[in-house]
Formats: sequence, C-alpha cells, structure tokens
Amino acid sequence: MHNNYYFFQQLIPELSSKLVGSVLTGCFSQNKDELILEFRLNTEEYFFIKASLQSQFSCLSFPTKHHRAKRNSINLFDSVRRQMLNTIKLYANERAFVLNFENDDQLLFKLYGNKSNIIHFKNNKVVELFKSNLKHDKEIDLNQLDRNLDISYQTLKSLDWDIRKMIPTLDKRTAQLLSERLSNSTNKETVFDNFLHELNSSTFYIDLENSGYRFNLIKTNLAHLSFTNPLTAITKFFKLEARQKSLNFIKSRLIAPINSQLTKSDNYIKKISIKLNELSKESSNKQKADVLMANLHIAAKGSKSIELFNFYTNTAIIIRLNPLQTLQKNAERYYRKAKNEAKEISVLSNNIKLKEQSIKVLKQKLLKIENSSDFRFLQNQIPKLPVTKIEHPIAYKEFVIDEYKILVGKNAKHNDTLTLKIAKKDDLWLHAKDVSGSHVVIKQIPGRVYPAYIIEKAAQLAAFYSKRKTDSLCPVLYTPKKYVRKKKGTPAGAVFVEKEKVVLVVPSNNI
Repeated sequence: MHNNYYFFQQLIPELSSKLVGSVLTGCFSQNKDELILEFRLNTEEYFFIKASLQSQFSCLSFPTKHHRAKRNSINLFDSVRRQMLNTIKLYANERAFVLNFENDDQLLFKLYGNKSNIIHFKNNKVVELFKSNLKHDKEIDLNQLDRNLDISYQTLKSLDWDIRKMIPTLDKRTAQLLSERLSNSTNKETVFDNFLHELNSSTFYIDLENSGYRFNLIKTNLAHLSFTNPLTAITKFFKLEARQKSLNFIKSRLIAPINSQLTKSDNYIKKISIKLNELSKESSNKQKADVLMANLHIAAKGSKSIELFNFYTNTAIIIRLNPLQTLQKNAERYYRKAKNEAKEISVLSNNIKLKEQSIKVLKQKLLKIENSSDFRFLQNQIPKLPVTKIEHPIAYKEFVIDEYKILVGKNAKHNDTLTLKIAKKDDLWLHAKDVSGSHVVIKQIPGRVYPAYIIEKAAQLAAFYSKRKTDSLCPVLYTPKKYVRKKKGTPAGAVFVEKEKVVLVVPSNNI
C-alpha cells in the first residue's frame, strides 16, 4: 500500500519541508516509464524524485544521488524547468498530489497503480502527459480530485463492514486485514479506531513475503523492517522490490526451460516404461523359438501359424510362421528376434536410467536457482549465445583464363568493395567507357606482363556487364588500379581514373 492516501499524508509534509522554495533544474527520462526530477536546494545540494511508473509496479523513490546517462536520455516538461516550487498539495482521500510552480505550471503525480502518470498543467489545463497512451488523463480536472468521505464506525457498520466501500482507494490486502481483526473481536469499534490510528501513524513497515516485499502502514507478523521517515521508507522499499523483481525476471528465464526439460523427460520415461511393459507381457521370441525347436518332428511347412503347448507358461500358444520355411528356420528367425529384443530392452532400460539421472540433476539445478538471491550466480546460469560470424556475400564474380583471375563487381556497392578493398595497386582495372557498369579487375601475377588477349577478354566482360551490353562495339578503358581514386561523398561505384588506355571490344561473357 505504498500508493495510498494515508502514506502520502505522511510523505507530502516531509517533501514540502525539503522542496518548497527549491528550483527544478532537471526533468528527464532515460528509461521507459521512468521520470527523474532534479531540484537544486542550494548551491551544493540537490534533491531527486524518481518516479517509476511501470504498469506492473509504480512507485516513487528519493535517491540521494543520480548520475544522468550521457545517451538515451531525453528532457521533458521543458517549460517547467528552472522554475521555483511554491507548494505541494495532496488531494483529500486520493492517490494524487500536485507540485505548484511559480509561473502557474503544475505537475500532477497521479499514482493509480497500472494507470499511474505525471501530467503537466498550466493554469489548471492539461499541457502534456508523461505517458501519452493514457488518453483519459487529458480530461482530468484538478478541482474535482478531492474526495469527501465519511470515514466513521457507523458508516462502516452500515456498509456491512466492507471498508473498501467506505475508502475506495484502500488496497485489498489492508482491507482484508481489517476484516480479519473485526471477525476475531467482540469490540469492533475499538478495533476500527485502532486500525485508523495505525493508518495515520508515522511508522512504516516493509513486509517480507514469499513473492517479494510489501509496503505496509499496519504492523503484521511479516514485518521485516520499520521506519519513521517516509522518504527513507519508500526509497528502501523501492530498492528492495526493484531488486526482487529483477531476480524474479532472471529466475523465470532460467526456470522455464528447465521445467520444459523436466516435462519432456517425464513424458519420455512414461512412454518407454509402457513399451517395456508391453514387451514383458508378450510371450518372448525366445520362448517361441524354444517351443518350435521342441516340436521339429511336426511337419508344418506351408502353414502360416501353428498352435503348440508352451511349456514355460503351461498354456497353448499360437505362433506365426513363414509358410515357405521349415519349423527349424522359423525357430532361427525367432532366435534372431529374441536377440534383438533383448538388446532393445537393455537400451530402453539404460535410457530410462540416464533420463532419471538427468531429472535429478535438473531438479538440483532448479532448487539452487529458486533459493538463490545472488545476481552473479543467476546471471552465470544464463546460457551464452554462440557468437556467429556474419558471412558477407562475395562482392564479385570470378573468371579464370590461363591462370589469370578476372574479378567482376556485382553491383555499385560491390564495385566499391572490389576496387577499394580487394584490388591491389598493380592489378589492372577496367570499366566500360562513359556508361555505368561493373568494375573489372585482372589480378596481377608477379613477374608477368598482362597479355593483350587477357586484357581483351577482361574488356569484353566489362562491356557485357555494362549499359553497352547490346552494342556491336564498346570502348573499355583500363589502367593500373593505383590510378583509380574515389572522392568523399561520391555515389557508390563512382570513381576518378587517370592515365587510362582504351580498347574496342565486342561485349561478351563467353570466355
């Protein structure tokens, strides 16, 4: 019940004593649904309000220090910054209070659970919402927020002891606590008076529960810590609960796959156990083979089955036969099946043992995770994702003529890669003259001069992979790659060429 009128009733006077007369020097957000307000109290002292307005957990806290991130941080409510805070008003019986600044700007803290928000008003009119998705907040009228409630024993009695009908903003757990006290007492009025006294007292408790922490104004047997300063109490609660939620989040990530493995392992054992049970119930193949061997004197060739006495079970057994084989050959077939059956039973039994060992290990791991409160230990349990090397597509097509490699760029971007990163300074560079097309590079073979027919073949490729592909003849320029330059800011594939020569060729990729 940290977002509660009775707590704010203790908090606001403390906040007012700290902040009235101070200047709002910073108002920014660096995490989703979190707003930081920085007030300068004097030349050296600052005061911070941290409003975490997540849908699952909205809470204020008041850290003594806060270092603003250099990145991913945005200023909000700019017109309010650098203004002096005049007053802080708490609305009667409501979970809301407003900061009133000197130029008639106001920041309303509306702490309504998953609909919590901070709203900028100017002269009582909405200017901006911190959480813009809460559209109905644009309709809030500051003059209508006060609630006049008749909070008395007689009212409670007339409402059939349902305190939430009398105090709608009271949380369910606290209301349930009062109901329990009332049901266990004959003097209900005294219980109610004591309950109200506790709500209005200046002692605050943090209860430790199985699911985490709970802020309370009523002392219970779960009380873990107690405070008399509301700023200290709520800040400590926020830290504890935020830490617990982080722990729970990591645990849920770790526990889910373990539970999935446990379920799969249990299902596997059940499935294999059923199969083993079926194998054990059936007359074994070895028994069938032995019975057949004991009855070889019976001529049964051509029969698809035979009924014989099973001396293992003292009952009759029908054995399926291959009609093309003798009883001895059928018996040999059943002996082979028996051998394979025994192997299968052994393998399946061993698999069950391995699964049972695996389940034992998983349950031990699960227990460690569930009982741990060590962040480092839990984070180390998160499996590391394998680092995958990104394979970049090859930037060129490759042709080989008499040991000479000819590389042809695939597109404008790949042309830049081929020319600027792959080609060496003494490689020969070619391009169709005055039109767009692929860059072509002949890789140098050390100690050799580029033969004329190799240059011609490379030029034919440069012509073919250009806008002059359909021309009968195409001029192609060529020069050592060291005379090809690219200026900063030019489009992909665009270069400047010096000392080039030109050759006329028929466009072709048939080399």
